[in-house]
Amino acid sequence: MKGNIFNKDINFLNVLSFIFVFSVLFELFFNREFLAGTIPIGYASVVNPMVKQILSISFFIGAIAFGLVLILEPILIAGATIYSKISKTSKALLATSLYLSILLDGVHWYYGINNTAFQPPVIFSLIYIIIMITTLIMISIEFKNSLLLVVLIPDFLAYFTLIGNWSVELSRISLLGNITFWSSFLMPYTIMAVGTIFTIYSIYSSHKLGLLNKKYLGLFLSFACLAAIIGSIVYLNLVPGLGIMIGIMFPYILGILGIRNWMPPLLFGIAILSIGASFLMYKRDKGMALFALTLFFGALIFDSVSTTVYLLIPLSAISIYSIVNKANKLKSKI
Repeated sequence: MKGNIFNKDINFLNVLSFIFVFSVLFELFFNREFLAGTIPIGYASVVNPMVKQILSISFFIGAIAFGLVLILEPILIAGATIYSKISKTSKALLATSLYLSILLDGVHWYYGINNTAFQPPVIFSLIYIIIMITTLIMISIEFKNSLLLVVLIPDFLAYFTLIGNWSVELSRISLLGNITFWSSFLMPYTIMAVGTIFTIYSIYSSHKLGLLNKKYLGLFLSFACLAAIIGSIVYLNLVPGLGIMIGIMFPYILGILGIRNWMPPLLFGIAILSIGASFLMYKRDKGMALFALTLFFGALIFDSVSTTVYLLIPLSAISIYSIVNKANKLKSKI
């Protein structure tokens, strides 16, 4: 009886994992993009009813997606804490991260959701982020999958940009600002490197296992063509304004720091290739594919600790990986 309940819970969490990944995707395109887009586009909605209607619908979709992300994050992390096959120490760290996140969001709610001045104590923020980083590293090591740590590198750098700022604020030692500087400087390079490594590994491993059939190869090639076309359009500035949108707006939306003028076409092209590679990876390792997609769609928005939704996305990703792996093992036993 307990076994049946356990299996049902895991399968339910598995379904929620898929919903979460799609929610993060919709939240990215229909919440953050248009939230940032209201700066240049918002004026058009004043004089153009059609633009206003499109934005209204987009905000509605984005609000639903954000709500799903907000609700599903603690469920998935709690589910991984209870059901995943990780050590008690990792489970304790995962539970602690979730508890601190709920505590922060609760305090923020108490002081007012729209209170942008709310910031927790710096020492608390530092401890909170360090616990999250430790949790991610420990769980990744326990699964003995080095690709997990590789894909997490840009997120670690995003965390360290915050750590650098808080370290300066706490110690009053300006030299510690180099942590933020170098983290920001390296971030776009690591994103391109990680995307390339993930793509190459997905193709190689799929081919090695004989999973690279015509269907999946055709799907990946379509993503490759799309990446080449859009990258070329941006680089050659064939569509006026597209270069600015991809070069300025998208990095802002995605929270990528340290962008150079030559990077946007490559970043965008590699991003599309990486998403295509995720479909190849899905055939081989569903957990890894969903883990990567969560991080790709979740981006690197770590503006503050007062709202923990985006900060928790890496933990949600590793939780999804553990849940899907557990679900797949249960299916293989049946």
